[in-house]
Amino acid sequence: MAEHLKKYDLFLGGTCGNSRWRRRLIPILETKGIIYFNPVVAEWNSTAQKREDEAKQNSHFMLFVIADPNKNGQHISAYSLVEATVGICKQPEHTIACFLITDDMPQHLQSALKKCQQELQQQENSKVCNSLEDIFQWL
Repeated sequence: MAEHLKKYDLFLGGTCGNSRWRRRLIPILETKGIIYFNPVVAEWNSTAQKREDEAKQNSHFMLFVIADPNKNGQHISAYSLVEATVGICKQPEHTIACFLITDDMPQHLQSALKKCQQELQQQENSKVCNSLEDIFQWL
C-alpha cells in the first residue's frame, strides 16, 4: 500500500495489561490530530487479531512501548520487545521503540532493558526513546 494511502498515522503497539501509557498518550495524539489504532480490546479473539494485523499493514508508524504491565509476576511483553526489535532492524524509518523503564522493575530487568535500548539505538536510522513525549520528534 502506498505511504500516502495509509489509514493510520500510528499503531499503538507494545505493553498492555494494566499499563496506563495509552491513557496518557491518546489525548495528546487526539489534540495533535494524529490518527491512531489502539489494539486493546475488552476481549481478545480472532476478530481482534485480524483487525490488529490489518491495522499494522495500514499504519505509517509502528510504536512499540515496552513498559511494566502492572500485573503481578509479569514485567514486560516479550512479544512486544521482539516486534520492536524486528521493526527497528527491518523498517527503522517506520518503527518507534519507547522504553519506559521504572524503578519498580527488578534490577536485572532494568539492566536488560537498558542494554536492549542501547543496542537498538545503534541500528542505522533507529527511532528509540525512553519517554512518551520523545516520540513526537518523529511524527
